[in-house]
Amino acid sequence: MPIVTGTDLRGYAWVETDRSWDFEQLNSVLHSTMIFGVIWIAASALLVMLMARSISRPLAILHRGTRALMNSPEASGSFPLPMVVHNEIGDLIEAFNRMVASIGEQRSGLNDTLSLLDSMLANAPIGLAFFDRRCRFVRVNQVFADMTGVSLSRHLGKTLPELLPQPVAQQLEDTVLRVFAAEEPVRELELSGQAGKPSRPWSWLASVYPVRTNPQQVRWVGVIVLDTSDRKRNEEALRKTEKLAATGRLAASIAHEINNPLEAITNLLFLLRNYCQLEDPALNYVAMAEHEAQRIAEITQQTLRFYRQSTLPTRANMAELLDSVLRLYTGRLNTLNIQVEKRYDAEMDLFCFSGELRQVFANLVGNAIDASANGGRLVVRARRSRNWKAPELAGLRFTVADTGTGMEPAVQERAFEAFFTTKEVTGTGLGLWVSQEIVAKHGGLLRVRSRTAQAGHTSGTVFQIFVPDNPNLAAPGGKTSAAVV
Repeated sequence: MPIVTGTDLRGYAWVETDRSWDFEQLNSVLHSTMIFGVIWIAASALLVMLMARSISRPLAILHRGTRALMNSPEASGSFPLPMVVHNEIGDLIEAFNRMVASIGEQRSGLNDTLSLLDSMLANAPIGLAFFDRRCRFVRVNQVFADMTGVSLSRHLGKTLPELLPQPVAQQLEDTVLRVFAAEEPVRELELSGQAGKPSRPWSWLASVYPVRTNPQQVRWVGVIVLDTSDRKRNEEALRKTEKLAATGRLAASIAHEINNPLEAITNLLFLLRNYCQLEDPALNYVAMAEHEAQRIAEITQQTLRFYRQSTLPTRANMAELLDSVLRLYTGRLNTLNIQVEKRYDAEMDLFCFSGELRQVFANLVGNAIDASANGGRLVVRARRSRNWKAPELAGLRFTVADTGTGMEPAVQERAFEAFFTTKEVTGTGLGLWVSQEIVAKHGGLLRVRSRTAQAGHTSGTVFQIFVPDNPNLAAPGGKTSAAVV
């Protein structure tokens, strides 16, 4: 470029750019920018990492807690979740912890309620069963299973006809379906049938009611069953007992009234034999009449003795007591051609309630005669002995044995059960039970052995009774014990 002073040209100036310096400046700026960028990126990354950790860590904890709650609702080891931040996410974790605690409390209350219901279902003294709309069992308790005679596990999913006999199953099934349809309970439904070996009648009193899961829907139908078999048998036994008591009173009254004309007949026969100078054939007839009159007198005396039993223990002659029982059954023994074998000492005595022991032997002899309808042998034995479980106790051992039909093992196991009988209409099921109680009252033991006819063996039944000779039988606080073997 020219250099001018005024109008005079003084010279020319040449300006040239140093490119190396420009490159140095540019490189310096770029280097500074890169350093700043790296520092900025590192700081930003660190900041992002810190922010991500503060957000993702509580979210991960919340996620793990949610998965744990989904996988194992009843597990409590993972809760409450730790509070690692104090912000909105921390508030969310705290709310989640409160929700889990509330669910745990509700579940605990529900478990307590279910445990209470399960306990009531298992221990209730009545049968309980629940059915769905297809009349299948969905739940039963042990009492109901015992009543049906089918194990508890076999009920679930089964229908009534599969487990209960007809027509009971059909009657109960119709009632369950009616409750589903009408949504109203049915109370005091009486059901009856036959069960057991030997077969005996049973009676149930059932109440059927709807079970609702919400007010608009009946989900199941429940059945409450009360076994009234014992009550029915008790009522029937009470009626029979009243009849027997009335019959006993009538028999005692008749026996008492018979004594008056019988005494007159005996006196007249005495006069005929001693003062009428009858010939031998007529005297024989008079002797026969006197013998039969004496038999009538003995029967009336035994009848009155059974009715007018002493309430206090006394020392009684056992031979006379056993003879009086056998005389009472003389007619039946002769009719059935049963041979009686008596094996006891005429002088044997025992301190006891004689009237009650007479009842025991009458029960045993009567049962033996019933079991020997086709004849056979009846053995009545008494001897001095000792308690076969406590040898220090002395007394008498009585044996009543027959060659009758015997008892099956199932019958033998229930022989002393109240109201159990194999005699259909004629039996009350109280004879052996009462006999057992009387023996227990005397502090004695009673056991039975029996078998039915088998190849190479005859049938028969043997009852053995041990009664201790205890002079303090009626003493206050006296101990008595009994066992049935």
